Amino acid sequence: MCIDECCNCSVQRYLQETVLPRSKYEEDVFINNHTTVWGSWWKDHQWGYKCCKQMIRNSYCTGAAGIKAAEAATDLMKANIDRKEATKGLSQFCLLLLDLAWTQLSSWVIGRQFNLNINN
Repeated sequence: MCIDECCNCSVQRYLQETVLPRSKYEEDVFINNHTTVWGSWWKDHQWGYKCCKQMIRNSYCTGAAGIKAAEAATDLMKANIDRKEATKGLSQFCLLLLDLAWTQLSSWVIGRQFNLNINN
């Protein structure tokens, strides 16, 4: 009985004296001016920092200004894509008109030549 108590007491004393880490990684460590940890934000199947919505690990935190700049860049990219699509549709329309005009012109020229040949 004494042996079990001593072993039990020594194990309990050891566990009380030593602080075991909860994880092999440090927790709540903020780097590069971030106010949240990596993995606190998730978008489009990617992890990131919630404070600045950066999805590049170990990047420098730009805060609210970075979020606004990213949104502005996204809006600009969408506007450029829309403008390109509108121009593409216009280009196709212009090509169709040119093709129609060429067909009409060539028909007129062929008909004109045919008429000239008949009259001669």
